[in-house]
Amino acid sequence: IRDVERSRGLGDVYKRQIQSWLEKWKDAVVISQEVGCGLVPVEPEQRRFREAVGRLNCLLAESAETVERVCCGLGMRLK
Repeated sequence: IRDVERSRGLGDVYKRQIQSWLEKWKDAVVISQEVGCGLVPVEPEQRRFREAVGRLNCLLAESAETVERVCCGLGMRLK
C-alpha cells in the first residue's frame, strides 16, 4: 500500500514533465508499452515499475488529443 501511495505522489512530478514535453512537442506521437494486462509480477520492484508506467500512461492519455490502442495490428480508438 505504501508503494502505491508513493507512486500516486509522483503524479504531480509526471504532470509537470508531461506539460514541459507538450510545450516543446505539440504534435508528438507517443508510443508506449501496455503493462497492465496479464499477470501481476511477483517481484516488488517489477510491480512498482508496472504501477508507475500505468500511471504515466494514464496521465499521457489525459493530456492527449486522441488515444489509440493497437493490438495484433488492429487499432482501437479509446479517445
